Amino acid sequence: NSARYLSVYDEQGATMKTIEVEDDVYRYIAAQTKEIGEPATSILRRLLGVAAGAQPGQAAKTIVA
Repeated sequence: NSARYLSVYDEQGATMKTIEVEDDVYRYIAAQTKEIGEPATSILRRLLGVAAGAQPGQAAKTIVA
């Protein structure tokens, strides 16, 4: 697998972080888009069960691999 870079933005559109993910992970995240132009942050929050404004260490959705 080759890698892609995924930029995650805050609510005002400023780039917060860029993370490297493998192609299959990138495609999975992209496939979870519910509307055209949906930010990666929104998709990841939904998939991970993280509310906007959540603090590190707060409980999120349990992910079982």
